[in-house]
Amino acid sequence: MSLSNKELIEHFYEIENMVEDEDSSYSKVTLQARIEDVAMLNVISDRFDTTRFELSRTIIRNAVSELFHHLSESDRESLAVKADAEITNQMRKSGTATFFEYPAVGNLSDESGYWRNHAAAKKGFV
Repeated sequence: MSLSNKELIEHFYEIENMVEDEDSSYSKVTLQARIEDVAMLNVISDRFDTTRFELSRTIIRNAVSELFHHLSESDRESLAVKADAEITNQMRKSGTATFFEYPAVGNLSDESGYWRNHAAAKKGFV
């Protein structure tokens, strides 16, 4: 079944809103890396027809999540509070303070619970 023109336009608006929401959740970071690592990022991104930027963003996201899950339980809990406070401050400064319900910590209408949710989930599975 094909989409009507109205449904197609609504779909485009939904995609546009998702991209805007996604873009607003990023913070710019500048870093240096060894030339050997950058060369490999370049060829991997070329191989899979993506940009070094997109590949690096995914690598950092995965690495940070893995680092967090290897912390001790007490560090996970305390650092989650600090990271959530930083997220809240960054989003308020950028005017993109949209917060969601986090299953493990509840509905936080005025602050982020992203990392506390991860800490609570990890605690439940350990």
